[in-house]
Amino acid sequence: VVNYLYSGNIDVTQLNAQDLLAASEMLLLGALKKKVEEFLLSNTDSVNCISIINLARLYDLKTLLADARSYLQEHVKEVVETEEMHLLQEGDLIEVLEANDSQEDNFLFIQK
Repeated sequence: VVNYLYSGNIDVTQLNAQDLLAASEMLLLGALKKKVEEFLLSNTDSVNCISIINLARLYDLKTLLADARSYLQEHVKEVVETEEMHLLQEGDLIEVLEANDSQEDNFLFIQK
């Protein structure tokens, strides 16, 4: 597989990160894909971490996936309050529940 070099100056933002990942994957632009991954690594928060987990899985970004999962586990109380909760996949839900020792927190998490 040929991995074409990316040498342009593209600003990665919250608005274009997903589209740039799709384009970099389709066009085999590894450097652009890496740039988007680095951007998302430094911009993960409670509002977007579930979307980032799903994007990382879709585009096989292992570092980003591990980082976003870790963020989710560390900030589960804030993430529960976001609109993204419905995007959480079953495996990720189970992982969060297993990592959390508080039965009360787990119950509240499942209710959401």
